[in-house]
This record gives sequence, structure tokens and C-alpha cells, in this order.
Amino acid sequence: QLQVVCSDMWKAYLSVTRKRAPNAVRVPDRFHSLRKLSQSIAKVRASEARQLKAAGSEPLLKNARWLLLTWRRKLSEQQIPRLEEILQHNLDTVRDYLLKEEFRQFLALDTAEPASEFLTRWRKPVKRSKIKPLIKFSTRLRNHQPLILN
Repeated sequence: QLQVVCSDMWKAYLSVTRKRAPNAVRVPDRFHSLRKLSQSIAKVRASEARQLKAAGSEPLLKNARWLLLTWRRKLSEQQIPRLEEILQHNLDTVRDYLLKEEFRQFLALDTAEPASEFLTRWRKPVKRSKIKPLIKFSTRLRNHQPLILN
């Protein structure tokens, strides 16, 4: 009798809902999807912060996790200049952040065709970025695209 099932994209959840609610429309949980994207940024930032420290560079990315994961509109007036300073650098963390911000546009789309087109366009710069955690997230989206477009 279930019509819609919203869950994480974990294989076990998808398998159970396919078996127990075969006629239900399955939709991935937005929170868990975005958490995977945030984990990508966190990994890239931590790795790059360690590399910068080892190279003797200024601790630009230290204590910047929140700045990079939070929606810009939720940052305080004191936090925005620090984010702007970080964004001036040619870092994988910055590219990851900018692609994350671009991905937020996807969340506003409410029909399958523009959403599918967006994902196809968005994957190209992700692939070119060569940022492994971000590419892994993009691959996950591609593998679950029919569910995501629900």
C-alpha cells in the first residue's frame, strides 16, 4: 500500500524497499545525499590542509570546515571574509566547494528532464577536476539517477 518510500541510497535499504514495496516510488533522502557531498569536501579539505602544513604554508584551511560546508547565506558577516579569502586560492578544496555550490541548484529543480540535463552538465567539470571523493559522489549519483529523478 506504500506509494512513496524515501530512504538512504544504501544498497540494503534499496533492496528491502524493492522487495517489500515493489509498486512504491523510491526516492533517495536528500539529507543523506547531501551528506555524501559534504563528506567529499571534508576529506579534500583535510587532506589539502595536511599538505599545506607539511609544505610550511600558512594554515589557510585550518578550522575552515564549517565555512565550506555551510550554505553561504547561513554564514555570519564575520565568516564571509574568511570564506572569500579561501576562495581566492587555487586549491582542490575551492574547486570542490564551487562544484558543491553549483550542485545546490539541482535541489531547486522539480521535474525530471531539467534535473537530468543538470546532472549530465555538472558531471563534466567534476570529472575534469580529478578530485576523487567528488568523482565518487558523482558516480553514485549516476548509478542512482533513475531514483534521484523520482
